[in-house]
Amino acid sequence: MKTHRFYLNASNYFLTSLYNQKLSVEEKEYHYFASVVLSWIALETHINTLSESLSKGTRIRQHEKSFLNEHE
Repeated sequence: MKTHRFYLNASNYFLTSLYNQKLSVEEKEYHYFASVVLSWIALETHINTLSESLSKGTRIRQHEKSFLNEHE
């Protein structure tokens, strides 16, 4: 799994590539869409990383760890 920084950089790549090339309107929409999707993936990756690191902590109870790890 890549880090959230990778996905943010990929999202930024699609946004900045719009200005470096002559693209049709449809191709620009693809780039915008890819950028938004990668931004959401970056956010989810960051949240999952935080949840995983919190679940390994010793100051939280077992049921809280299970919740963070999405277990029953």
